[in-house]
Amino acid sequence: MMKLATGKLPFATLNTNERNSVLQPIELMNVIIEEPQIKLPMGQFSQNLIDFVNRCLRKMPALRLSGQDLLSHPFMPSQQSLIPSVISQLVFTKKQFLNNS
Repeated sequence: MMKLATGKLPFATLNTNERNSVLQPIELMNVIIEEPQIKLPMGQFSQNLIDFVNRCLRKMPALRLSGQDLLSHPFMPSQQSLIPSVISQLVFTKKQFLNNS
Protein backbone atom coordinates (compact mmCIF):
# COMPACT_ATOMS: atom_id res chain seq x y z
CA MET A 1 0.00 0.00 0.00
CA MET A 2 2.87 2.32 0.78
CA LYS A 3 4.28 1.84 -2.73
CA LEU A 4 0.87 2.36 -4.33
CA ALA A 5 0.33 5.56 -2.35
CA THR A 6 3.79 7.12 -2.63
CA GLY A 7 5.36 5.40 -5.63
CA LYS A 8 8.25 4.24 -3.42
CA LEU A 9 8.88 1.11 -1.42
CA PRO A 10 9.14 1.68 2.32
CA PHE A 11 12.79 1.65 3.37
CA ALA A 12 13.79 1.32 -0.31
CA THR A 13 16.95 3.37 -0.01
CA LEU A 14 19.47 4.48 2.53
CA ASN A 15 19.75 8.23 2.23
CA THR A 16 22.94 9.82 3.47
CA ASN A 17 24.88 12.88 2.42
CA GLU A 18 27.30 10.66 0.55
CA ARG A 19 25.06 8.15 -1.17
CA ASN A 20 21.59 7.06 -2.10
CA SER A 21 21.87 3.29 -2.32
CA VAL A 22 19.59 0.29 -2.12
CA LEU A 23 19.47 -1.26 1.33
CA GLN A 24 21.00 -4.69 1.71
CA PRO A 25 18.87 -7.27 3.59
CA ILE A 26 20.77 -6.94 6.88
CA GLU A 27 20.63 -3.13 6.68
CA LEU A 28 16.91 -3.33 5.99
CA MET A 29 16.34 -5.57 9.02
CA ASN A 30 18.27 -3.14 11.22
CA VAL A 31 16.31 -0.15 9.93
CA ILE A 32 12.99 -1.91 10.51
CA ILE A 33 14.01 -2.89 14.06
CA GLU A 34 15.78 0.31 15.12
CA GLU A 35 13.90 3.11 13.38
CA PRO A 36 10.43 4.36 14.33
CA GLN A 37 7.47 2.88 12.47
CA ILE A 38 7.17 4.53 9.08
CA LYS A 39 3.95 6.34 8.28
CA LEU A 40 2.31 8.03 5.33
CA PRO A 41 2.66 11.82 5.45
CA MET A 42 -0.31 13.57 7.03
CA GLY A 43 -2.28 15.90 4.79
CA GLN A 44 -1.47 14.10 1.54
CA PHE A 45 -3.76 11.09 1.97
CA SER A 46 -7.15 10.32 3.46
CA GLN A 47 -7.26 9.56 7.17
CA ASN A 48 -8.68 6.11 6.37
CA LEU A 49 -5.70 5.26 4.13
CA ILE A 50 -3.22 6.55 6.70
CA ASP A 51 -4.84 4.47 9.44
CA PHE A 52 -4.99 1.38 7.17
CA VAL A 53 -1.28 1.61 6.31
CA ASN A 54 -0.31 2.32 9.94
CA ARG A 55 -2.16 -0.79 11.06
CA CYS A 56 -0.40 -2.87 8.37
CA LEU A 57 3.06 -1.58 9.29
CA ARG A 58 2.98 -2.13 13.06
CA LYS A 59 6.29 -3.66 14.07
CA MET A 60 4.84 -6.26 16.41
CA PRO A 61 2.82 -8.80 14.41
CA ALA A 62 0.45 -9.35 17.34
CA LEU A 63 -0.58 -5.68 17.09
CA ARG A 64 -1.33 -5.79 13.34
CA LEU A 65 -4.88 -6.31 12.16
CA SER A 66 -5.74 -9.70 10.69
CA GLY A 67 -6.55 -10.00 7.00
CA GLN A 68 -10.24 -10.25 7.85
CA ASP A 69 -10.04 -7.12 10.03
CA LEU A 70 -8.22 -5.25 7.25
CA LEU A 71 -10.98 -6.17 4.80
CA SER A 72 -13.45 -4.66 7.27
CA HIS A 73 -11.42 -1.48 7.74
CA PRO A 74 -13.26 1.72 6.66
CA PHE A 75 -10.68 2.29 3.89
CA MET A 76 -11.59 -0.90 2.01
CA PRO A 77 -15.31 -0.35 1.24
CA SER A 78 -14.49 3.12 -0.05
CA GLN A 79 -12.20 1.51 -2.64
CA GLN A 80 -14.54 -1.25 -3.90
CA SER A 81 -15.49 0.67 -7.03
CA LEU A 82 -11.79 0.93 -7.99
CA ILE A 83 -11.11 -2.80 -7.95
CA PRO A 84 -12.27 -3.55 -11.53
CA SER A 85 -10.21 -0.69 -12.98
CA VAL A 86 -7.14 -1.65 -10.94
CA ILE A 87 -7.40 -5.27 -12.08
CA SER A 88 -7.82 -4.26 -15.72
CA GLN A 89 -4.78 -1.96 -15.45
CA LEU A 90 -2.71 -4.80 -13.95
CA VAL A 91 -3.77 -7.16 -16.75
CA PHE A 92 -2.93 -4.52 -19.38
CA THR A 93 0.49 -3.86 -17.82
CA LYS A 94 1.26 -7.58 -17.63
CA LYS A 95 0.31 -8.04 -21.30
CA GLN A 96 2.56 -5.14 -22.30
CA PHE A 97 5.41 -6.63 -20.29
CA LEU A 98 4.97 -10.05 -21.90
CA ASN A 99 4.77 -8.55 -25.39
CA ASN A 100 7.98 -6.58 -24.84
CA SER A 101 9.94 -9.52 -23.35
